[in-house]
Amino acid sequence: MTVLGATTTHPEDGNAILRIRDSLEVPWRELKYFPYSEEGDISADNEHVYLRSFLEAEKKQLVLAKRSNGAIVHTLAFSHQTNVGRVLLHPDDKRLQAVCFTFARKEWNFFDESMKEDFLFIEQKFGDVDLDFTSRDHADSIWVLPVIRDNNSVQYIMFDRRSRTTAHLFHERLELDEYILSKMEPVYGTAPFPLVLFVHGGPWARDYWGFNPMSQWFSNRGYACLQVNYCGSAGFGKSYLNNGPLATCRMIERRKESMLYKFGNEISRIKFQRDFSSICSSLVFISKLLFEYLSSSELFLL
Repeated sequence: MTVLGATTTHPEDGNAILRIRDSLEVPWRELKYFPYSEEGDISADNEHVYLRSFLEAEKKQLVLAKRSNGAIVHTLAFSHQTNVGRVLLHPDDKRLQAVCFTFARKEWNFFDESMKEDFLFIEQKFGDVDLDFTSRDHADSIWVLPVIRDNNSVQYIMFDRRSRTTAHLFHERLELDEYILSKMEPVYGTAPFPLVLFVHGGPWARDYWGFNPMSQWFSNRGYACLQVNYCGSAGFGKSYLNNGPLATCRMIERRKESMLYKFGNEISRIKFQRDFSSICSSLVFISKLLFEYLSSSELFLL
């Protein structure tokens, strides 16, 4: 194996630098300097690179660039709602096969029609699930995939593309199969229950649709649970990301709007759940303002 591309971090500003070389005998050279954390893969023809890039775009997109000078040839995949996520290349020949976008749910764009057909076959077999890829063999004939549900733990399966058969491997939490768990809806709705606003840390992180033990625990105790990808959350473009550190007041307003929009007076009490991983001090302040704003409600910081 010969390593021809690598991403490193600038020692002063922490930004990403994509470096490449044409052979072992040639020194490394900088191809792209990224003001936001970005990634690249060398294409099948060895003359281009696939870049997941914010350059000249609001949302991170997949572009094809020349390996010689980094000039962008054209855009391969983008979304107006969210950043480009996983990019799948063929394990052996590095052909572009699929790109994933995650707004509310995972959405895959396929460049390989046979892969698309097999993927849709698995989706139809398992119903209302999200699928991803854990590993594949070099021939791309055997897949290991996580089957992601909101009301059960992740199930792992093996799919043989030649025979179009699936084999169950394991559940992450098999003991949960005997319980009826709650559904997660990526939309707003009314809920005549006490509400827990469960805020992720970061702020440069995000919540996803799927099984969440904490959300299930709140639901089991009789609470509606709301997870908000507030300003500063990752995955929704650079403006949305960069609004987080400098927009605490707007973040507070979004908390209030999230709880009040279409819930109104149907919420009998409001509890505020803090994610202890980060942004803790600001959430204490937010909880105080929410208590003052919703004076008729009972508010707790958990």
